[in-house]
Amino acid sequence: MSADTIMGELKLIDGTMYLVRDGSVYKYDDIAESAGAYVGRLCGECIDTTVPEVPALLEQISQLRKLLGDAERDRQAAIAERQVAIAQRDAVVRRNAVLSKYTGQIQTELRALKKKLAKLAE
Repeated sequence: MSADTIMGELKLIDGTMYLVRDGSVYKYDDIAESAGAYVGRLCGECIDTTVPEVPALLEQISQLRKLLGDAERDRQAAIAERQVAIAQRDAVVRRNAVLSKYTGQIQTELRALKKKLAKLAE
């Protein structure tokens, strides 16, 4: 929305003529009888020049939403990576449990064989 197509109320502020529409203040070009550049937001009888024009605010909101979406995707990716790491850890724990079980069985059989061997050696 360009400032020169905006129609609004002419207002004299601090000795200067401005065009005001929906609280947005624009320089007024009396020769062209149109709005000029955006100045700020009307705040009582003065102009707050620190407030960006509404389209700029909408753009900032859009950028913040994009950043929020990016952050959410990053969070979801981190969750997925953590789930994979947990699954891998669980697989290692299960494998170690199986190995421990078989190691115990082998050690029991080895002790039994050593006893038999000792009896045969007598």
